[in-house]
Amino acid sequence: MACDFGGGSSESCIDWIQVDVSGPSPVLEQQQTGGAYGSADEFRYYPDISVDRNNNIAIGYTRSASTTYTDVWITGREFSDPLGSLRPEI
Repeated sequence: MACDFGGGSSESCIDWIQVDVSGPSPVLEQQQTGGAYGSADEFRYYPDISVDRNNNIAIGYTRSASTTYTDVWITGREFSDPLGSLRPEI
């Protein structure tokens, strides 16, 4: 999900959660909140997420700033990576 740091900051960020819906009630598996990616004067928006059958995660989003053109960036994690972590964005 796209997020805003708030407090008059001039950037946006990407947060995510993983919910297990295989049982009778949804269970929060892991989350990254507070801005998984975000930095001064950069904007990240239109995120999407995909999870494969091995529980590897890919997140794509648009990033822009006043000094760069808008472009598509990605990050993700493999199932064996530490919970709540993402790899560096590319």
